[in-house]
Amino acid sequence: MPETLAQPILDTPAQSFRGVATVPTENVLLEPTPQLEAELSITVTGPYEARHRSAEHVSFSERWRTSTVRRKIGALAAATTAFLAVGTLLEAAPATADDGGVYRVVGTEKGVYARNSPHENDTERKVGLGAYDGDHIQEICGVTNGDPVGERNNHTWHKVKDLDRPHEGIFWISDHWLNTPNPRNELTPGEADCNNGQQTNAESLQPAETVKPFVEFDRSAAGQWGRDHARDVPPPDVDACTYFASKVLEAGGLPQDGTWNMRFHNFKMNGQPRYGTGTAWVAPELALYLNGLPYVDVIPLGHMNAGNNNLPKAKSGDIIAYVWNGDGLPTGIESLGNVEHLSVVVGSSPDNPQYPVVAEWGRDNRTPYVSRGWTYSMKTHGWLQDEKGQYNMFAYLIHVRNEGDL
Repeated sequence: MPETLAQPILDTPAQSFRGVATVPTENVLLEPTPQLEAELSITVTGPYEARHRSAEHVSFSERWRTSTVRRKIGALAAATTAFLAVGTLLEAAPATADDGGVYRVVGTEKGVYARNSPHENDTERKVGLGAYDGDHIQEICGVTNGDPVGERNNHTWHKVKDLDRPHEGIFWISDHWLNTPNPRNELTPGEADCNNGQQTNAESLQPAETVKPFVEFDRSAAGQWGRDHARDVPPPDVDACTYFASKVLEAGGLPQDGTWNMRFHNFKMNGQPRYGTGTAWVAPELALYLNGLPYVDVIPLGHMNAGNNNLPKAKSGDIIAYVWNGDGLPTGIESLGNVEHLSVVVGSSPDNPQYPVVAEWGRDNRTPYVSRGWTYSMKTHGWLQDEKGQYNMFAYLIHVRNEGDL
């Protein structure tokens, strides 16, 4: 289904210091890469509609033109012609696949969501979590008894890693969306069968020596930027808490890539130029992206209560991510995509070095303070969890591992 970003419900006074996760529906955030589009249609409204046209609305001729079946038939025909011309039977190879079980995503038009298992409906449909045409997908293992996909009901699915988006981790994708050489309902040549427990250890996808357990990150510069700019007027008409966090990470020197960076991308919201990718502006996207980095720890803090104030691992430049309305949600890492606000650690309490103080931006108005205790409400001058509608709130610490912390 097409992706939409749910709007959290906020009581108006609390917005004086509280940013929320999503860009309002009247502000369409144009990203340098298109949003993922699922294979099933959904009724959508507002400005998102034009960007989330369902693949099911495409004509049959268009689907045939872009289908992997047509591509595979074309590849087979080409291979047959080559065989007849040379007179030697060569081992079949994928049309444009790379060596080592790496294939390309094809025919999705606007991307396909990541799945948690070989089943169509087992997906959170989170913005940015999935694969786009041209992405390099490395197989771990596969099955031939997954949900059928495509006009020929291909039951083959692959457990994979997207080499172009490594922060997404391991997920499942249907064989229908890859340029694999295998017939439908069969595994690719040499692919392990997930049902037999043959899958490759996920760590082998990235050699240990290439995984950086720490990163060069200037905590002093990050915290200083947060304190110096906490009372700046935020960008208009957006929930700027995530952009504030991104600016702090940039000041600390966190490595930037195509998914998260603060460069100008020649797009606007409400007529105003905006710098940074979409991940730099949307709280759950940034939280999920950081969770996929090898030098970041995301630590669930559970429900807010007076007994979990101390966070000895929190350092300047780290992020605290809040879920204001936690009713019915588990508090583990599986709910990270529901975060609604980000604050940045800029120091600790003078009388308790284990109690972080945070800086932040809210929506439209200047934050009337430089920092606050991470559990403290500037609205009620009490606990955050005691505010109306926040009794079941919970949070995460997003900790950047820096060698200087050792």
